[in-house]
Amino acid sequence: MKWKILGLSLLFCCASANAQPAVGRGDSLFTLDEIAEWISGHVRFPEGASRYGVAGVERFVVSSAWDGRVFITSGVNTLSPAFEREIKGVVSRAPRCRFGGCGMDDIYKLVEVDFPR
Repeated sequence: MKWKILGLSLLFCCASANAQPAVGRGDSLFTLDEIAEWISGHVRFPEGASRYGVAGVERFVVSSAWDGRVFITSGVNTLSPAFEREIKGVVSRAPRCRFGGCGMDDIYKLVEVDFPR
């Protein structure tokens, strides 16, 4: 019985040490700086925003969870509900992120998105 528990413990330790996020190899993950650039590049002016007649720069802060998922840490305070839906949709589709450091600048990134009129 003791050998069985020891064997299962050893198997669990080896399996958890080699665990990777579900998206693939760790070296293919983006840094938080790259994620901020990716988000800025993929947000488009939504069709529903034209009826509000507004444009401008939206700012929000993103971070990543332990498993690499990117999420918005600050409240999105947009000029149009269509802008908010577009931003949240793009952030939800963002690629996984790898941990990049221990400082506040490494954990949280300010993203600026320009919605021209």
